[in-house]
Amino acid sequence: MYGQLSEQRKKQALSSIIPESLQVNKEIHELYFKNLIDLSNEDLGRGMLSHEKYCLFESINNINFQSKQAKVNLNEIDNIILTVSLKAYMLSKNNKHEGNIAFIMPPFSYAFPLLLSYHLILQHLVSSLLSNNEYKFSVGSGILIISDNIELLSHIWRTSINGNFLRDFFNIYTIEANTFKKFSFNNKRENSKIKNKDDGTLPWIALYRAYRKNLPEEIKKEADVIIVDLVPYRHRGRAEQIIKWAQEHSKHVIAIAPNFDQSTYKAIATFNNIIPVNQNSIYLFNNFFVKKECFKTNSITASWNIQASLPYLDKAESNIKIYNIIEANKVKNKIRDAFIILKRSYTKKGNLSKGFKRMKDMLIKLVSLPLPLVWYERTRLAEGKATLRQLINACEKIPTDTLEEETIKKFMMPHLKHKILEIYEYYYKKEGSPRGEVISNIVRANVSNRNKITIIVGEKLVAQEYKLWLRASLYLSTKDLSRIEVITQSDWARKQIREIFNQEDNAPSIIILTNPWNKKYLSSFYFLAKTKFYIVCGFYEKKIIDYQINMVFNKSFVKYLKNAFNNLFKVESKIWDTVPKNNKTSISIVDYKVTQQYKNEKKENSPIDKIDKLFEDEKLFNLMEDELDEEIDMNICEQISYDITSYAEKRYEYISCVKLHVNKLNEKKGRIEEQLIFVSRDKAFRVKRFDKDEVDSIGPFEFKRGDILIRLKQKERREIFDELLNMASNTLVMKWIELNVNEWQDMMKLIWKKFYSSYQSKSAIYQRILEEINAYGGNISSVLTIGNWIEGKVSLVRDEKNLYAIAKILKDEYYTRRIKSIYKAMKELWGIYIKLGKALGKIIMNQVNNISSNITINTNEWISLGKDIYISTQDVLEVLELLEVQQLEYEKEYLVHSAILEKVISKDNYHLIKKKGLLKYDEK
Repeated sequence: MYGQLSEQRKKQALSSIIPESLQVNKEIHELYFKNLIDLSNEDLGRGMLSHEKYCLFESINNINFQSKQAKVNLNEIDNIILTVSLKAYMLSKNNKHEGNIAFIMPPFSYAFPLLLSYHLILQHLVSSLLSNNEYKFSVGSGILIISDNIELLSHIWRTSINGNFLRDFFNIYTIEANTFKKFSFNNKRENSKIKNKDDGTLPWIALYRAYRKNLPEEIKKEADVIIVDLVPYRHRGRAEQIIKWAQEHSKHVIAIAPNFDQSTYKAIATFNNIIPVNQNSIYLFNNFFVKKECFKTNSITASWNIQASLPYLDKAESNIKIYNIIEANKVKNKIRDAFIILKRSYTKKGNLSKGFKRMKDMLIKLVSLPLPLVWYERTRLAEGKATLRQLINACEKIPTDTLEEETIKKFMMPHLKHKILEIYEYYYKKEGSPRGEVISNIVRANVSNRNKITIIVGEKLVAQEYKLWLRASLYLSTKDLSRIEVITQSDWARKQIREIFNQEDNAPSIIILTNPWNKKYLSSFYFLAKTKFYIVCGFYEKKIIDYQINMVFNKSFVKYLKNAFNNLFKVESKIWDTVPKNNKTSISIVDYKVTQQYKNEKKENSPIDKIDKLFEDEKLFNLMEDELDEEIDMNICEQISYDITSYAEKRYEYISCVKLHVNKLNEKKGRIEEQLIFVSRDKAFRVKRFDKDEVDSIGPFEFKRGDILIRLKQKERREIFDELLNMASNTLVMKWIELNVNEWQDMMKLIWKKFYSSYQSKSAIYQRILEEINAYGGNISSVLTIGNWIEGKVSLVRDEKNLYAIAKILKDEYYTRRIKSIYKAMKELWGIYIKLGKALGKIIMNQVNNISSNITINTNEWISLGKDIYISTQDVLEVLELLEVQQLEYEKEYLVHSAILEKVISKDNYHLIKKKGLLKYDEK
């Protein structure tokens, strides 16, 4: 691209992009880092990135729907990493894979793969100004990024230099079915008007999500560089396989790994060069190199660089307090006995059968709940899920795979079931929970100080209910409640790799972790130094907590930094030992004696020291560290095998339903015919009408033959459109809508709490709420609307009068003031819903036609919802289940047990369900 410039112009261009040299602190002799500094002076790609005019810019719509633009800035740490990356690339260019390098990165810098890519591409571009080609890519080659983060494509689409979108100057691809496809968010008509200015001299960038298990044996284009992004969660479990594949199909591999994740640590262990970007390496870099004046982080480009992550890496003054729960000996002994039985239930090969694994999940869930067990069980019942008691009883029905497993089950399962049910009964009779008591005390002590509190829990159902329980038990005001966020570990972790910018001002003052980290989410253990971090720990979890904290604050990774700098720049190892130690992190342990357990509790002699030592056992440690199924429930076969006579509160568990005959549409298996499903008579469903193009929300009596009923594969308390929008590219507009919708959902939870009565049915309560809203000026005609709002099935309100009426009922000025903002977000969301409904209708119609014709659907397309919001067609199809309506038996009313509500049933199982008493006709 510079080929037509005169020599004079080339010199002028070259002088304008000479990079600023890295500078060491005056206490450090420059000779130690001479090779690094010399290369940094030649790093013209970094020079362009630092240029005021020819740097990278990204533009995005703000909440007022105006386009805003920001520069991608670099700080000193970024400059060091980019120069290190360039050196590693040069080594591999001369000798294949010699410079392979892994960067261990914080999740907030999730767009760093793009910064590394553009740096190498710009280095290739400016090589035309030099006399040698040592930085240039092979002709026709490029950079392949393996990542499950669709945000990267959004960033690529919005990136420009000097007012020119880079997507117009070099090819951007996605890989689908081993085919490189030109990437565009534009539709075909818009795309045809765009003239690509790529002249073939620049490397391409391709994004490969690799969501299928089998990786292609060969790829159609040669990639000089493959970047394996392991910060998103999808690929971590097979990181070794993907890295091995990358090495077979490139000259140079860059891995981006998360901190504190053992599976990815193992995968990158073979790399000669590993650069950890954590609190220890940042501390070392700050001691060695001159810190430039920090730029102000911009929300648009914060994820590109390290700057926005630095506050979360500086833990020099951090404070962690662990509350070690001391339970009464009576329950402590029961928990000990249950774990001993589990330990003895392994096969000779060291495996637990499915039934024992499920029992282990039940045990850990029982002792880990921050909600009172009776509250938790009532909520599961209301949502149509099996209770923990039912799940415990059903475990012995789960079949084994081998004779050895069956023998172990025969002798050990009755004892384990008896012990866990004893623990269940113990907690069920208590007014609260041990963890809940600890958390309540922390909240009570801090909420009045206007502190923002985040409570991280292990399960979605707990996250949905916990604020309501805190309000009820601590009598919190709405203002107090608005400062409390309850979030699951899963959402907390995924939020970090989707957030536009985690602003320090919005960060919580206090974080409470209610359970040890699920090992998959330990990589999200980040917080500001000013934040007080509390961990609630059961006596049997102490070793896990110790292990997890050691992973976070372990300084052993400094050795990898030493090795990498020695390999790449011949930096002597001894220089790293001259830096003073950084040991100011405060970690304290407080023993907490559960008051409600010890009140009127008979003393029971027990060898306490032996109980505690039991949980030092390695096998038990591994057992408890295994991933817990967050949303565990019975499958249909377990429901059938379960004895209905042991269900509690039977008269509240039957729901008036209609029976649908459906064909299940499956991309791999085609049509699975003659299935049955029972759906509530007074609920709305998302349906693609056979004679309409878009997706509507209708009741079951409006169903017609040929309609496609759309459901989420994982049944959760979330409306389908909300679930799909949760997968969309994250933007400032989406963030603004989400904040307002969350406030609306809080309002509905408070309405439910205000009107709830254990002596009334749901429909009666909904009717009371409807009448009250209309009495305060609202306009609602159906209890179905109220039910959808309360249950979180619908996240928007189309009439502003209803919002004001609900605020008046709550008698809360805070919500009255917030109505205009909430309604504005609702209107914007409604527009997005309309576009999503039309796009979804088209996708489903294509899917149905393709299944009928045995054709594979093109999943490489994107749904555009406006305002820079996009959803991958592949992601949509992965989470949806499609049922083709064949017949509706609307003249009969069935009473259906909540356990099988909305579950697809084969005709073979139908008669068994009737026999077990899970289904009957209305006897009125």
